[in-house]
Amino acid sequence: MTKANNSLATVAELEAAWKPLTTDEQARAEVLLLQASNYLRQIAANNNKDLEDNINADPTGVYGANVKMVVLSAVQRSI
Repeated sequence: MTKANNSLATVAELEAAWKPLTTDEQARAEVLLLQASNYLRQIAANNNKDLEDNINADPTGVYGANVKMVVLSAVQRSI
C-alpha cells in the first residue's frame, strides 16, 4: 500500500478527540482523513520534504502529533 492510501489519523482518533460519529459521519470521515493527509503530503512535497520521513525522524513524536492534529482539525471542520 502506498503512502497516498494511508491516512495520517484514524476515525477512532477523531472520535476520541472530538465526539462519537454516526455511521454516515464515520464513512465521510474516512474519505476526509485521507484527503487531508494527502493534502499535507503535497504541501510537504512542494517544499521538497517527505512528510512521513519528517514524522519518523522526530524522536520526540511532537512533529507527528502536530500533523495528526492538523488532519483531525481539518476533518472536524468539514464534518
